[in-house]
Amino acid sequence: MQTSFAPVKRESSREIVSASIREAILEGSLQVGQRLREVQLAGQFQVSRPVIREALQQLTYEGLVELNSFRGAQVIDLTPEQVDEMLGLRLILESEAVRLAKPRLKDRDKRRLRELAQAMSDAARESRSVVQLDLELHETLWSLSGNETLMKHLVLLTRPLFAFGVILRHSRQSGAVRHGIGDHVNLIKRICDGSAKEAVEAMESHIRENWDRTRAAAARIHADPTAPQKKRARA
Repeated sequence: MQTSFAPVKRESSREIVSASIREAILEGSLQVGQRLREVQLAGQFQVSRPVIREALQQLTYEGLVELNSFRGAQVIDLTPEQVDEMLGLRLILESEAVRLAKPRLKDRDKRRLRELAQAMSDAARESRSVVQLDLELHETLWSLSGNETLMKHLVLLTRPLFAFGVILRHSRQSGAVRHGIGDHVNLIKRICDGSAKEAVEAMESHIRENWDRTRAAAARIHADPTAPQKKRARA
């Protein structure tokens, strides 16, 4: 494992451990499919293995880590087929979130969305900041739908996709495939200023664009004989 984690105090327990690993995944410090060994992590954090196990279970619930009875825990690794399934569902749910949010948008909401989109554009070369802003922008939009259940499912669905995309942007395995962030300034402009139909169509177009890039990168990763592919993991 290349990333070194700092020790944490005993009372910090699962929350700080899971937060540290989550941050490492979302900023691309860990590789797609990288093993997360309990013994090694317990030594780095200087906590017990049960604490590590609980933290990994939390990250599994969030979709950032996969637990396998044979290989243990590893960083999320999506096949092209899984990308299709997840983004197909996201297309339906996030389009609905925009449809619900559109008539509820107040001037202050539009200002906030525009600020986040512009901040993403300004931070385009700072991957860590961009990812945090990207998540915040989309979660803000989902919250404006007024449907808490819809937002909850979107958060759980998209976190693995965001993490996978971030890791691919940092990964040498992704080669020439560049997993971009898309034009969020134009997306938010169309959502705020366009009709309800135009707002939904803008989000659908945005998701489909990311879909193509993510699937292409996943296909490239799984075509690499040195990559930790899932089929090999089961062997």
